[in-house]
Amino acid sequence: MAEIVRAGIQSVDIGQTEAARTLGMTAPQTMLNIILPQAIKNAFPAMGNEFIVNIKDSSVLNVISVTELFFQAKSIAGSLYKYEETFFVTAMIYLVLTAVTSFLLHLVEKRLNNTRTSFPSSSSTTRMVNNHHEGGR
Repeated sequence: MAEIVRAGIQSVDIGQTEAARTLGMTAPQTMLNIILPQAIKNAFPAMGNEFIVNIKDSSVLNVISVTELFFQAKSIAGSLYKYEETFFVTAMIYLVLTAVTSFLLHLVEKRLNNTRTSFPSSSSTTRMVNNHHEGGR
């Protein structure tokens, strides 16, 4: 996960840092306000993939208090002697978990990609220039 975050930070153009410094921002301000929002947006797909891999590995299921599925499937299959049916149901549970998670991550990623990247022009100078180009209205 650390490598994903590092890659996200490095994916932000160095010109962003230079522009922030030119505007008088300190290093922490630059990182918090300029670099990290872009880095998180860039790294989110890889973080989502890592999360899905964790679901498939089941370690995350133990964290959220769900009993490890494969262990339970082996136990049930051994007691009922119905291995194919038990493991098929287990596979379907994993499929549903990963499909739902993938869908939710896709929605979040889509929303991140639709966020506004420019700021609204609200300065009086900008309004004056816009009024001039519109014929002075």
